[in-house]
Amino acid sequence: MPERPGQEISETWLGVDFGTNHTTVASSDARIDRGKPARILAFPGCSRFVATPGDTVPIIPSQIHYRADGSILIGDEVDAGDHHDDPSTARWMRHYVAGNSGVLFPAGDGR
Repeated sequence: MPERPGQEISETWLGVDFGTNHTTVASSDARIDRGKPARILAFPGCSRFVATPGDTVPIIPSQIHYRADGSILIGDEVDAGDHHDDPSTARWMRHYVAGNSGVLFPAGDGR
C-alpha cells in the first residue's frame, strides 16, 4: 500500500474464538493498542452480556436459526425468539466448522 508523507497506516486485527457454546469476537488496533488487551466486540441483537470477575463482556451464543422465509436469526436472537430447540436451528457451531460438516437444516421448503 503506498504511503503519503505524514500518512500513518493503521492495522486492525480481528480475532474470532469459536467456543463450544458461544463465540467471542475481539479487535485491536496494532498501532494504537500495542501492549493493551483487545476489545471484545458486541453486536446488537446477537450478543448477550455475561458477568466475569471485574467486568461484563459480550458473547454471541453459537447458534443460527433458519426461517422458512429464508431469513436467519443469529446468537441471542435465537433465544429471544424461543427457537433454540427448533429443528431449523444449528447449534454448537464449532463442531460444524471444525469438521467441515455438510449437515443440512430444514428451513421451510429448503435446507
